[in-house]
Amino acid sequence: MGIIISFFLLTFGGFLTPAWAIDFNAIMMDEADQPILDCPNDAQGCVPGTEAWAKARKVTLGMIVSKALFASYPDEQQLPADEKWNRAALAMRVRDGKDVKLTVEEIALIKKLVGKAYSPLLVYRAFTLLDPGQK
Repeated sequence: MGIIISFFLLTFGGFLTPAWAIDFNAIMMDEADQPILDCPNDAQGCVPGTEAWAKARKVTLGMIVSKALFASYPDEQQLPADEKWNRAALAMRVRDGKDVKLTVEEIALIKKLVGKAYSPLLVYRAFTLLDPGQK
């Protein structure tokens, strides 16, 4: 019996989509390893001592991933409604999630859309948290 199970796992294991937990409350860091801040009314920037600074909140992985999933992209104008719904449902799952379990396919979609939506620094920081083994 053990041989049959081993054969099955070796033969079909690559087709399974395992899930692992990701902390979407992780704080996104800038190039100086300081927290990135989301400032309300950011016309003047997040300057220490200002009202915007006092109201600023730290940007989390969940915040950037959910915004990337909610966004519409010029090259996806014909995206079917069911795919839009799937992206929105995934965004709602990860937005404030501590240990959200995602499949390989979900992580690939998130990485694709974060790559479209954000700068190289945020892509680097997000990918490091989404897939710690990636180099």
